[in-house]
Amino acid sequence: MFHSELVPVNRRAPWKPVTGALLGVTLISAWVLPNRVQSSAGGGSVPKGAMIVSETANPSPGYSFAGVLRDAAWTKMPPMPTPRYGHGAAWLQGALYAIGGYSFVSNTPVGTVESLDLSTDTWSVKSSMSASREYCAVAAVNGKLYAIGGKSAAGAIIDVVEEYDPATNAWTTKTPLPAPRAYAGASVVNGQIYVVGGYDVAYNVLTKLEAYDPVNDSWTILPLMPTARALLACASLNGVVYAIGGYLSSGRTSVVEAYDVNAGSWSSRASLPSARGESAAVALGGRIVVMGGSPAAASVLEYDPALDAWTMAAGLSEPMAGGHAAVTAADRIFALGGDSVGTVQHSPGPILYLHRRN
Repeated sequence: MFHSELVPVNRRAPWKPVTGALLGVTLISAWVLPNRVQSSAGGGSVPKGAMIVSETANPSPGYSFAGVLRDAAWTKMPPMPTPRYGHGAAWLQGALYAIGGYSFVSNTPVGTVESLDLSTDTWSVKSSMSASREYCAVAAVNGKLYAIGGKSAAGAIIDVVEEYDPATNAWTTKTPLPAPRAYAGASVVNGQIYVVGGYDVAYNVLTKLEAYDPVNDSWTILPLMPTARALLACASLNGVVYAIGGYLSSGRTSVVEAYDVNAGSWSSRASLPSARGESAAVALGGRIVVMGGSPAAASVLEYDPALDAWTMAAGLSEPMAGGHAAVTAADRIFALGGDSVGTVQHSPGPILYLHRRN
């Protein structure tokens, strides 16, 4: 189970030296708590010159920074009961949610909602959306889920917005989009859901940016994205919404653009190393992480806003060619679906830091 890897942070136990491989990195000498990677405040009995592993970047008094550790690989989890692509995903109250999408079982867009409890690694079926659809935008705000737009089982691009309350296991119809659209990106900043790009009813790529306020159940039209596109990846970090890659009217693109919510303006950022569409993106550890998609189905990239630069990260354990979704929870990324077997996998654990005893 996922939670079997977690123990209380303040656990006190004797420190002991280790050598060899730790989290896929070869160490000459390190000291760690048994079954725990955690720093020792004040140094304890750690010998001078030895290293400890910490969950924080800043060393405790008596230590100096010595390096960074990361797990070596993504880990597979129990698959979704309904294999699908073009679905949404969200993290809510200790569980992962998979929402809508195109089912490989029924070969049609569905309203199916399933939830994975990370404490037991078990899936359960929740109430379905009233509108079956694929490629809707999905977000979680204030303890509720929102499904926005998408393509219906009849093949129509729709404007339907629904809200899911886990307390009642029920969906409620909310104020629709200003105009129908699907294949858009979405991310949350300050309790507002920002929906960007996508296709309209004629499958024209869009530059639209609109914000939904769940409290007032209202939409606000915002400055247009400079580059029209659909099937883009979208994530937010530090008040900035990032629109990443996707499809132009002429094919895939590597363009990355950022909308600063406070400034109310767009700017260009470093392009992806290569064009890709139907990827998923999340924010984690002060970076934007982009995974899978077409054509780089197994690759994972990280964007550092401070450096405005992209680097390669550990690749997915199973390729996700497109139409998958991803969320962050418990310092990990969970990528769901996009294939015929309902694959679910989580990223390597949180970034860990080496500190050397002075």
